[in-house]
Amino acid sequence: MKRVFTVGVYDLLHIGHVELFRRAREIGDHLTVAVQSSDVVLKYKPESKLVYSTEERMYMIELTGELPECIESEITQTYLVADPDCEVRLRRRSWGGEVVNVHKTKKRVSASEVLETERQVSNALYESLLQQADPYRSTIRKTRRSFIWKGQYFEIDFFHAPVDNLMILQTKGVAEQEDVNFPPFIKVIDDITGKKEYYNYNIALRH
Repeated sequence: MKRVFTVGVYDLLHIGHVELFRRAREIGDHLTVAVQSSDVVLKYKPESKLVYSTEERMYMIELTGELPECIESEITQTYLVADPDCEVRLRRRSWGGEVVNVHKTKKRVSASEVLETERQVSNALYESLLQQADPYRSTIRKTRRSFIWKGQYFEIDFFHAPVDNLMILQTKGVAEQEDVNFPPFIKVIDDITGKKEYYNYNIALRH
């Protein structure tokens, strides 16, 4: 198998990027696209004016009303044994009778850069990989509800295990200088953006 790798900022994504991906895919069997983090871009090009941040905004919330029409999915997330500089996650997501299994690896390549790769895996391989589960981390089970409000995309994760009574809201694709349009049925308890204790990898840690 011939693998092709490309890296860039892709902010904003335009037709030139799409053509790059198309041509790169044509010369190989597997294409990996790496997106430079905002911190790295600004380190080497401080004059850059980024529109979108690579960091998702995260908030601990409570619901004060009914959610609008949304997509609901069930997520089971297991972390696998990995090298100290790697994080390997196995996720099964089911919705509407569909099931998708994804194997994801995050590898730190420098003090400020992380390389992420994802691939879809079969049910048989998923079950096999579970044998490599990290004994120091519990399996995460949560319900995700995704919806759009005033042109912004939101995801709410309702955790069932290893913690419960925890709801985390994430925004996707909100511009760096753009305010979050919080819906009236959501009460923000805390802005947890960048707080590592609320990363799934750390929530899963056995105490």
